[in-house]
Amino acid sequence: MNINLLNKDSIDLWADWIQSVAKYLLNIMYNGRCDSYNLFFYPREDGGICAKYITRFEAPAYFVGYKLSQVNDEITLDKEAHRFREFYDNGSKID
Repeated sequence: MNINLLNKDSIDLWADWIQSVAKYLLNIMYNGRCDSYNLFFYPREDGGICAKYITRFEAPAYFVGYKLSQVNDEITLDKEAHRFREFYDNGSKID
């Protein structure tokens, strides 16, 4: 999941989103099956910053050896985006 910071004046909101995404990925999207993630930061061409979450699971041999991974289809990605918005809007924000 990517969280983009486009306006440096909204860095506090960006930090809230980063925390909420971690909570969502670990507890909701993967139902607690995952307890670790990597967080990467990338500069954007427009001057913003992208925070990228990658959950960590035990990797199967076909991924380690051949870098073959499962990819979700558009329907699944849209469903997860909708579930995250509901999760965030229902008070998951870190205080």
